[in-house]
Amino acid sequence: MSKANISTYFDTAQAFLNEGKLKEAKNLFNEILKVKPNHLPSLLMKGRILSMEGKYKMAIEHNNQALSIFPLDINLRLQSGKLHLRINELKKARVIFDSLEQEFPNIPQIHFQSAICYRKLNRLAEAESSYKKVLHVQPKHLQSVNNLANIYQLSHRYEEAESLYDTLIRSGIRDSMVYANKASVQFKKGNEYEAEECFLEAIKLNNQNVLALYNLSLIYYSSHKQEQSYKFLEMALTIEPKNVKLLSLKALFSYSNGERESAKQQLKTLLKEYPNEEEPHLKLARIYVEELRFESVIQLLQPLKGNELLSDETHFLLGIAYDQLQLFSAAIDQLSKLAGHPKFALRALMTIQMIYSKCGEVDKYDEMMSRVIKALNQFLEGSFGEADIPVYNLAYYPFDHNLITKILKKHASNLERRINPIKEELNFSYNLIDSKRIKIGYLSPNFKVHPDSQLIKDFFKYHDRDRFEVYAFSLQKNDDDMYRFIEKESDHFVDLSYCSATEAARNINQLGVQILTCLSGYNLGMRMDIPALKPTPVQTMFMGYNESTQASFIDYVFGDCVTITEETRSFFSESIIELQTSYFSNSQMIPSNKNVTKEAYGIPHDVFVYGCLNHPRKIGPQIIHTWAEILKKHSESILWLYRINEFTEKNIKKAFVNFGVAENRVIFCGKEPFRDHIKRLTLIDLFLDTPVYNGHTTCLEALWMGIPVLTIKGNTVSSRLCASFLTSLELEQFISDDLKAYTNKAVEFAKDLTVLNQTKEYLEKAKGGIGIFNVEGQVRKIEAAYETIWERHLKGLEPVHLKIP
Repeated sequence: MSKANISTYFDTAQAFLNEGKLKEAKNLFNEILKVKPNHLPSLLMKGRILSMEGKYKMAIEHNNQALSIFPLDINLRLQSGKLHLRINELKKARVIFDSLEQEFPNIPQIHFQSAICYRKLNRLAEAESSYKKVLHVQPKHLQSVNNLANIYQLSHRYEEAESLYDTLIRSGIRDSMVYANKASVQFKKGNEYEAEECFLEAIKLNNQNVLALYNLSLIYYSSHKQEQSYKFLEMALTIEPKNVKLLSLKALFSYSNGERESAKQQLKTLLKEYPNEEEPHLKLARIYVEELRFESVIQLLQPLKGNELLSDETHFLLGIAYDQLQLFSAAIDQLSKLAGHPKFALRALMTIQMIYSKCGEVDKYDEMMSRVIKALNQFLEGSFGEADIPVYNLAYYPFDHNLITKILKKHASNLERRINPIKEELNFSYNLIDSKRIKIGYLSPNFKVHPDSQLIKDFFKYHDRDRFEVYAFSLQKNDDDMYRFIEKESDHFVDLSYCSATEAARNINQLGVQILTCLSGYNLGMRMDIPALKPTPVQTMFMGYNESTQASFIDYVFGDCVTITEETRSFFSESIIELQTSYFSNSQMIPSNKNVTKEAYGIPHDVFVYGCLNHPRKIGPQIIHTWAEILKKHSESILWLYRINEFTEKNIKKAFVNFGVAENRVIFCGKEPFRDHIKRLTLIDLFLDTPVYNGHTTCLEALWMGIPVLTIKGNTVSSRLCASFLTSLELEQFISDDLKAYTNKAVEFAKDLTVLNQTKEYLEKAKGGIGIFNVEGQVRKIEAAYETIWERHLKGLEPVHLKIP
């Protein structure tokens, strides 16, 4: 080769390169460089071939040699930046791109690569700016339009992102990734139907689009369309069998099919192979949340926190886990990152508001409540799609029935829309034999040391076995005394903790259960997708969850004439089984033998003790102001409250000081073992209930220990339950209709102890079997209700409102 024919050799090498013959092309470029070492086009081409071969370090060395000859060449400098970008040497790439952008502000390719670098650094605002610079010079640079839309998507600016994707589609672009990216926006907004259509179009354009196949599988998985979901997952795995996202989703399939330990093992294996990949961490964390193993969630996800590109779901799961473990600052830090996210923002906001309540942040109450109400109205208008909303927290808010009902209807509608396809596929038949014994089942995640089980545990002992066969279906495995007690007292104790919803429903149905009673409703840990599959012909809601479900699969809800009035009955989608005394029950409680004294709890021995050991999240500024007025009107008194952390005590004391009460008149106590806890209640002279969400278990504990309870009768079931307890015990004088009457009674009772002393004596006698303390009598009434609703069902009669004397 001579210098004269270099041009011919170069053209031949380029032709080889265009045909994908990298080896032949590289050999020719090497021959050229032997003859002319400073032949710039060949230097560039050889560097690109090394890059195409994945030899990035060699490509960088080659490029640096070329730059030593041509230090100002723009193409070599740009290629050097791209190579550093390719091996994630982002700081080095950033130095190169910064210099190039300053020198050549009108070259789109420089700004384009700079934007990719900013994106990898998670500097989204600067990435956005660089893409806009590209489009300023070259408005039809389609890749920049697409990538800018992706930046908007990452920034939760979904409307702007969707608008750009639509711009590309309207311009005639039939690109699979554009459709897949638009579908991702729809999916994140909760518009699963629109997302499905877009993903299908993306696959139609390119059936090798793994992102579209994966996300479509995920949509079908969340909609319980297992067969369709698995089909697209298998298609994706055929293309990329080592893709960690796909393998993580495959493990979730094993979990949902009941192979729970196998699924967890699959994910743990992936974690060993891919320790820095978020996806297996995320999928395993999702399983741990369902199992209520919040410490495991944090241990699993916390090492990822240094990764600036964590997914929104990881922040969400960490926030929920921190909240459950009362690590509130860390929870707020994670949940605050989700503002504007259509799926997680609403629950994140409501959780943050609840954290402030738990911590006694009274000064934030009005602002946060206003934000929650605004967000809930947006949810009802469809702004959050199928957002994940903690409906179990609604009772803590001072909402009217109309708002609560609208929220629950939307929540139930979303649940049923997702579950109905699999319900139709299962199409259960039922055991309608009019046998001697009715098969009843109780479904709960709380067959353990938990308030729900403390209330209902004696039901399993007192059910008439000549008339009823009793099943307990546990959604959480445990090994404490309460779990073993219920296991022993049931005719059949069935652990469903390992089952998918479908498998659990099949088990219940195959056992021939005729009436299924859900004990926790929408509360945390309760899997309402199981009763939504309608495994039994009649389904009821009892205790644990106190409002309507607004779900078509719940036929009856238990209530009484105090908790559900003629005015509020219309807000229930279920038929109401109305007991003439309180529908709640109180199983026997045995206090410890501990010698409790005021001094041990820091309470002066000569003061009147008002007490409220309800959870602090039930305490708002209104009731604090009322309690402050009570303390000011009775100077020889203190208020004894429950503390969950140091913030609770500090903030609530501050609120009392602001209302003119010395902080030493508000005393706090912490958590104690159950039997010690109920024993210390005897130090209280008058228990003051909270108005929006009454103390349920706590008030029953106080009454059982002989402590009079003063309550306010509200409008919702949760705000009228204590009035129901007191009515069943014929203690209506302790029920107030408003805060003024509540304040006056609290002061009057404290200044003249006659009524309180008489009530304490009466409550001691009542434990022998009056009202809510007559558990066996309560069981007989519930059984009468079961027999009535089963007889109606056998006759083909629809559920109706029933009164049980």
